[in-house]
Amino acid sequence: MGFEYRILSPLALRLGAIHRITWRDITSIEKLVASSPRLTRTDYGDGTFSEFAGEAQQHPGKSETINTTTHSTEFSYGIGYSPIDNLQIDIMGFQKLTDFTNWALSVTFKF
Repeated sequence: MGFEYRILSPLALRLGAIHRITWRDITSIEKLVASSPRLTRTDYGDGTFSEFAGEAQQHPGKSETINTTTHSTEFSYGIGYSPIDNLQIDIMGFQKLTDFTNWALSVTFKF
């Protein structure tokens, strides 16, 4: 969405907004791949012992899904200069006058 306001006859101020909606679904599945029976040995100290073998672990596993929705809005602004009907020059992102990293320049020539 955008809005343009003519300040003076070749200058225009532009304001805009971009709204984004992001959906993300994450599914994690946990399952048992292999299992061995539990073996327990008890030594009694007199040379005798006992051994017990339990059952192999049975795990049914689980599945989990997480759904997230994120909303974000980016605002933009710029100044447009149109010296003639066929030429439009736009400058955007100039909040820091000494830092040019976010500046954007657009020149449109209509023919």
